[in-house]
Amino acid sequence: MMWVSFLVAAVLLSLILALWVAVQLGWRRVFDHAGPDPDVLVGRMGCGGCDHHEKKS
Repeated sequence: MMWVSFLVAAVLLSLILALWVAVQLGWRRVFDHAGPDPDVLVGRMGCGGCDHHEKKS
């Protein structure tokens, strides 16, 4: 019975990982300037469309 819990945990972890990969691929399509870093949103500061962050000149 313990192996069933392990199997359920392994499947859930795999699904979470697959969802993360899908989100990263979606963000890569939105932010095509991401560069070589596998994490597309790394280094992206602020929302870019609001006045809550200081604008750089």
